[in-house]
This record gives sequence, structure tokens and C-alpha cells, in this order.
Amino acid sequence: MAQQRTVLVADDSEDDFLLLKIAFSRVNFPHKLLHVLDGDHVITYLDGVSPFSDREHFPFPDLLILDIQMPYGNGFDVLTILSDRPAIQIRA
Repeated sequence: MAQQRTVLVADDSEDDFLLLKIAFSRVNFPHKLLHVLDGDHVITYLDGVSPFSDREHFPFPDLLILDIQMPYGNGFDVLTILSDRPAIQIRA
């Protein structure tokens, strides 16, 4: 059995996240969708810092979906931080 892929979705809208979950479900994508609300939480999640330190429950994502407009670090801010931190790499 193939390992389930993890998608980290950063979006400050619960409604948008719900729509994405429905879309993934309707096309039978078996991915595990995890949700954070802002740019700071994306970096905290990727760093594995509390409350995301348990990689069993919060696995490192295979895909990162970023909202452009979020509080505490928008999508572009997150990309800038990630480009300066080569130790954090999303798997290909």
C-alpha cells in the first residue's frame, strides 16, 4: 500500500479550506489535508515546533498550498523565508 501524501494548506479562510477538502474528496485524491491559518504557522509547522512537533500527527508535507493574503505572513512572505532556509525542503 502506498504511503498517504500530506498537503499543508495555509489559508485564513475556513470556508476556502472546506471547499478544497470537498474538491479533493470528489476527485478521490487520498491525500491528507492539514490546515494552518497564517504564514507564521506554516513556518512553525515546517520547523516541527510545538504544537506541530509530533510528526506522527503532523507529518512533513509533500505539497504546500499557500494563500496569498493571510495575516502574520502572506504566501509571498512564506516563500521568501523558505528561500532563505535551504534546510526546509518540500519533497519532490
